[in-house]
Amino acid sequence: MHFNWTKVAVLYQIATAYTAAANDLVSDFKSKNISDVYAEGVLDQFAVVVGNMKAKDMRIIYAIGQAPVIIHVLCEAYKQKLYGPKYVWILVGWYPNNWWEIEMQPSTKCTPDQIYQVIQNYFYVYRSYPQTSNVTTISGR
Repeated sequence: MHFNWTKVAVLYQIATAYTAAANDLVSDFKSKNISDVYAEGVLDQFAVVVGNMKAKDMRIIYAIGQAPVIIHVLCEAYKQKLYGPKYVWILVGWYPNNWWEIEMQPSTKCTPDQIYQVIQNYFYVYRSYPQTSNVTTISGR
């Protein structure tokens, strides 16, 4: 455990692909001895899901789903103050540049600036493909 993470939340849009990805992620965490994993699917009960995560004091948060759904989660995270230097948000990497502005829905009760305040130091992950060559890369591996 390079970062000594012991508590991780996985929030996912309830849909077949995202649920499967979340289940795989939870299994991977548990195999790495990260035993305090909170996973919850979200459709539209954003305040409840974020409130549950806050009550469990989760600060490392993976969010998996389409941008419009994740924007609602992030808006609720803003309202419940789950952002700042004590929180790490990790999102999927297929969103376009400035996605929090482009994907904003009229029903979202936050501004793009408020969403950005939550994610301003977020990480994103994208699929990776295993390297099969023996060539040493810039990382030294």
